[in-house]
Amino acid sequence: MIAPSCSLLHTPFDLDLETVINPFVKNWMAFAKQKLNEINELARIIDGENDLLLENLKAISSRNVSPLIHKQEVKQQTAAITDEDANRISKFAERQKIQQQTFGLPLFPTTTIGSFPQTDDIRQLRAKLKKATYPRISTTSK
Repeated sequence: MIAPSCSLLHTPFDLDLETVINPFVKNWMAFAKQKLNEINELARIIDGENDLLLENLKAISSRNVSPLIHKQEVKQQTAAITDEDANRISKFAERQKIQQQTFGLPLFPTTTIGSFPQTDDIRQLRAKLKKATYPRISTTSK
């Protein structure tokens, strides 16, 4: 029995409906309809239809050598990386000073990635908010 290894529920329906994708890249992709066709083709390959296997191997090979994803300049730059590249030229204090001058960062900069630093007071207020035990403030004027 040949079947998908997972649900196709969240897979886009039909790659044929995509009209602006580069045809070379499109050949490497499969949406739900194409995945089901591939399953059918696997069964046919098992039954001896080697021409389907050769077509599939051509598609895989075209991706493996495509300049769209295999960029020689990136390979050369990566090959040229040395252990020395992992060492910073300047000390942290020097970099920090330059960043402060450039970005005007506060003493303890934070980002929205991850959790915000919280004081004990803030944690207690948030816990009360969750329990709805915080003091009610009237917004009506008297």
